[in-house]
Amino acid sequence: MSPPSKKDALRDAIFLEALRAQRIKWRYAALSKKIAAYTEGGLPPSPEEFKTWTEDGKELERIRAMQLAALKAKQDKS
Repeated sequence: MSPPSKKDALRDAIFLEALRAQRIKWRYAALSKKIAAYTEGGLPPSPEEFKTWTEDGKELERIRAMQLAALKAKQDKS
């Protein structure tokens, strides 16, 4: 079996990054619901959950910035 080509390796890395980003989005949405419920009298999130929610929010902002930069680069190329 031959090693994967650079193109295959890049495609795999992009796929894995997209999966990671989706998991972050799901976790952030779930924790956002929990925090919203807390503001309406529900149970508070644990300190760990709040920290995760904060870190996920920052990571989602980083992902969005990269997506916008890639879109802008693509438009500038056209």
